[in-house]
Amino acid sequence: MLINKFASHPVTTTPNSLSKVDGITARKIEVSGYSKEIGWCEVTFDGLTVKYCMLAVNDTAGEGVVVAIGVQST
Repeated sequence: MLINKFASHPVTTTPNSLSKVDGITARKIEVSGYSKEIGWCEVTFDGLTVKYCMLAVNDTAGEGVVVAIGVQST
């Protein structure tokens, strides 16, 4: 799977713009509170397109940015 859809955000545009990231070990993540989704895996099965959040960010974490990347469960 490729993470192939990105929101416009400094994490996805600076210093270089992301267009696709290998997400073979990623797993969808749930976002709540002050976090926002900024990267998705978009997959089409039998004509139905599904988006899974794979990259999220929390811009309110003090002086820095907290980024979460979905990971494969063990």
